[in-house]
Amino acid sequence: MERAYTVCTYGSTMGVEATYWGKPSMLLSRSIYDKLNVSFNARGLADIRSFLEAPKVHPVEGALMYGAFYSSFGVPFKYYKARDLMNGEILGIVLDALPVRLYRTLRDFSLWKPFRY
Repeated sequence: MERAYTVCTYGSTMGVEATYWGKPSMLLSRSIYDKLNVSFNARGLADIRSFLEAPKVHPVEGALMYGAFYSSFGVPFKYYKARDLMNGEILGIVLDALPVRLYRTLRDFSLWKPFRY
């Protein structure tokens, strides 16, 4: 990113990081940060071309909000407790020690819903 003139991502957090470091950022898909005004959200080929012709750096405030939110693991869950960024426990059961089949069962459980827009 240090050498990049502009950063184009497909949902990666690198798009938020680029804005934080003062680089123009273009998002090519939906993302959890697409409403924070940290990147240009392309909706088609014409949008991509226009951004690349005149890249724009977005304000850093949205990137700071994103970082502050995730530095505290976001919103506390009722049943899930994060142990670190990738592991945690649900109702006292450590999830990183569970077999894959149980992950699939939890995923299909009615309280576990994937992120939707």
